[in-house]
Amino acid sequence: MGDVMILVALRFLMLAALAAQAQPSAQVLEVQNKTDSLQVVQCWMLDNQQKVRMVILNNSSKSICETIISFGNFTRSDSFWALGDPLRPGQSVTIDHHTRGGPPPRIVIKAIMFDDGSGEGDAVALSNSIQYQRGYLQEVGRVYDLVNSFIKDLGSDPKPELLKHITILRHDLEVAESAPLGGIPDSEFWLYSGRSDARQRLAAGLHSVEARILQLIDTGSPELGKRASHYLYGYTEGLLRMRSRLSIQTGGSFPIK
Repeated sequence: MGDVMILVALRFLMLAALAAQAQPSAQVLEVQNKTDSLQVVQCWMLDNQQKVRMVILNNSSKSICETIISFGNFTRSDSFWALGDPLRPGQSVTIDHHTRGGPPPRIVIKAIMFDDGSGEGDAVALSNSIQYQRGYLQEVGRVYDLVNSFIKDLGSDPKPELLKHITILRHDLEVAESAPLGGIPDSEFWLYSGRSDARQRLAAGLHSVEARILQLIDTGSPELGKRASHYLYGYTEGLLRMRSRLSIQTGGSFPIK
């Protein structure tokens, strides 16, 4: 543990020195940090006054999977799972945030979430994030089960109903995603927001699968069943990984595969 902290400290000093050299005339911005495990190496305004750049470092012994940072009145959540891997101990990352002109009046690192489901920072921000991910998880689980049922019905000669099922599901997701969030109780806003964002992403993925299967049908591929199954399995494997990670973050029981 001591060796890890020494390496983290050395990395922080090196990054700070490099950042200072790279931005000698930049407008350095102050950041309020409500966490102990995430270190702000430097935060500055780029010369065009349209972007804030922040270098952050994980100085804990656990991997960070999400950061919640507010720039003025706008709060953004960055999921490192979406990029493929969490922010590991001693690892740094650069975050760029576009503004509407000039520096935000206030920048606050509100909270972080670790890959073991624990969190650190503002309790309200953490609660909202968990509710959002639970909503996301609900939609991922629902679509995963539906697409798996399609695969079970897929033989060597795909049924004509297969493409119709996928199209109907994608259309259902797109319509639901476009529904306004107004009128939803405040206590459920983040849950519904997570479901809405999940529908948008899941619909885009299904659209890609649908297009590939249509191409197989149009070209009269002799391996239609085999290749259609391959595309659908690839889609569900992505859903399974997403479901596993979200489940751990929200206190579920699905292991990461």
